[in-house]
Amino acid sequence: MSIRAELPTQAPAKGPARGRVPWAAAVSALLVSLNLRPAVTSVAAAFPALASVFGPAYAPGSPWLAALGSAPILAFGLSAPLGPWLARRWGLAPALTTSMLALAAALALRVASPALLLPGTVIAGCAIMVGSVLVPQLVKANGGATWLAGITTMGMGSGAAIGAALLTPTATWWGLPGALGAWALPAIAAGAVAWATLRPRQTSAPGGAPDGDAAPPLETAARVPRGAHDGGASVARDGASPSSAAAPLPARGQDAIACAEAASSSAAAPLRARGQDAIACAEAPPSSAATRAPHPGAIARTTVAPSSSVGAPPRGRLLRNRTALAITAYFGVQALLYFAVTSWLPTYLADRGANAEAASGLLAWFSVAGLPASFVVPMIVGRRRGARIVGPGIGLAIGACLVWVLAGPLSIMPIAIAALGFSQASTLAFAFTLIVIRSHDAATAGRLSALAQGAGFALASIGPFAAGWAHGATGGWVAPFAGMAVAAVVLAGLGALAVRGPEVR
Repeated sequence: MSIRAELPTQAPAKGPARGRVPWAAAVSALLVSLNLRPAVTSVAAAFPALASVFGPAYAPGSPWLAALGSAPILAFGLSAPLGPWLARRWGLAPALTTSMLALAAALALRVASPALLLPGTVIAGCAIMVGSVLVPQLVKANGGATWLAGITTMGMGSGAAIGAALLTPTATWWGLPGALGAWALPAIAAGAVAWATLRPRQTSAPGGAPDGDAAPPLETAARVPRGAHDGGASVARDGASPSSAAAPLPARGQDAIACAEAASSSAAAPLRARGQDAIACAEAPPSSAATRAPHPGAIARTTVAPSSSVGAPPRGRLLRNRTALAITAYFGVQALLYFAVTSWLPTYLADRGANAEAASGLLAWFSVAGLPASFVVPMIVGRRRGARIVGPGIGLAIGACLVWVLAGPLSIMPIAIAALGFSQASTLAFAFTLIVIRSHDAATAGRLSALAQGAGFALASIGPFAAGWAHGATGGWVAPFAGMAVAAVVLAGLGALAVRGPEVR
């Protein structure tokens, strides 16, 4: 017979029940996600024409053009930690708003002068990464519904398609600089909507932390060994009513943090070597923080109010979790393939005989064809059996589609590119959904998102540069496509690993 100690709690912030998502969160997530790709795909669609406007430094095959394809992705990797840091400092709504306004400024800056095209694109990449990292945290904080994760990935795919499709007509109307800079306007709109819809939901939590933006409280469970006695916590035996009122933990002190970290190492697992720590936590002196009496017979739950110190546990915990590492590696390889394809597909098609308008249109079609997968795959991955099939299956499908695009005639290219776009979009939806459903809470989702996207995009920055180098070194496209096909097989193996393993905490 086990004895369970009711570790007293501070009342957690009320959030939406799982599956019930506030409209504000859904609208903001969709608008932010729509702005996370056009800055990249629009400039990629403009690669063949950049030299005529921005100078010969950006001529096809030049190192500056290769750098323009890789620089924003490298910026993604380097700036990923900014997202959780800004969310802890300012709250989720201000952080999302800032990222969108910074993106708008960078998009306007990069077309002001040829010398600013590359640095402006890098700054845009940093702003995009902040928003991209925070979107899974927003989804998890609002119930973690897989359909909401699907909306965000579908928004990314839609933004990518629109960015590529509108490049040619808008360049005809406003010129190439105007077509690239026009994307500042929807970024401003997304930032304004995020501020207007998310910010009013905040209430002041104890200690001044904004309730609407902060990550949900850290909840843990602890089982105290038989014979342990505590002076303040109520002890229940097999569901019996607690014998005394629970004593509250320190609201934000180091003792509360230590208690939470000790308990969170395993979910509701016996604390063999840490029995005394659990007792010490239960005997912590009372605080003025608001408390609520524990449910009779409930498993002990310790809630620590979010703060800048509590919201940033050691990064090494994620690095020791094999599920987190598998998700990170998967995200990196799928992003490498995505950016390698989107950076060079128009140039490849132009070499095959397609005109500039047809090439940019097929790049847009690549993204449009993936929209159904962006919405459907998250709901399939929400079921473990479906995830075990989708994970490795879509990697193998990408490899087959790459061979088809390389070897197929130009006349059937729309079909081959549609299949490639559907498969590629499935990988992004799979990766984002895993970040949401395999994370313990919203704060963990934010940290895992920063790790997966930071390290993943740092790896992905190799893709466009390596593909461009292989094309320039060999004078053909067999070597780049062969390398991408090998990466797709590796992705299939990582997909099989990512759905297995413990929950990420």
